[in-house]
Amino acid sequence: MYNKNMLNPWLVTGFTDGEGCFSLSVVSDRQQRKGHATIYHRWRVDFCYALRGDDIQMLNQIKEFFNCGIVSLSNPTSTKTMHNYGQAQYHCITPADLVNKVIPHFENYPLHSKKQQDFEPWKEAAHIIKKTKDKFTGKWRERLVYLPEDEKRLDEIFNTLKHRVTGGHLTTTPRNLNLQGIISQEETNPYPSKKAMSYPRRKLDNKSIMR
Repeated sequence: MYNKNMLNPWLVTGFTDGEGCFSLSVVSDRQQRKGHATIYHRWRVDFCYALRGDDIQMLNQIKEFFNCGIVSLSNPTSTKTMHNYGQAQYHCITPADLVNKVIPHFENYPLHSKKQQDFEPWKEAAHIIKKTKDKFTGKWRERLVYLPEDEKRLDEIFNTLKHRVTGGHLTTTPRNLNLQGIISQEETNPYPSKKAMSYPRRKLDNKSIMR
């Protein structure tokens, strides 16, 4: 039965045309082990909105509509926030939710602005990441390996979104395929009087290491 309190699907699409963001980024994880710390890069696909804090109710309705994601509010007393209202954000970064809930909506109720050109490659990236994670059976701390062709395609999509002018991408940091996976190892210094050692970045083979 239709929920009269649920947002109209076309309203959600129009709202996304104006305020939504389809992001593909690379984030770093730092794992501490005996004597050193290892830094990994991993792909993250994100569907998000960022509004002034007093519009948080709209994002709560968006979360209810998609039945996934997280809504957060920054500290409204901070002088760095917008007009002291804080900033409300909605993020959905789980590949399964994006593929099964978010993407079908925009296929059935297409975007009408230039943001549709962000959605198409972003959708492909979400499917690649979900497909790879579905095949991954190891512990979360183990390293996730993408097929070279998938890895190359994700990098192409990343650079495509990075150069878009619609605001449909969050990360503009240049990337290099050789920096995927383990990028550095930092020696943990057991003696405070001595400087910690650091190792130069390593060039990886075609099967870059991703989590």
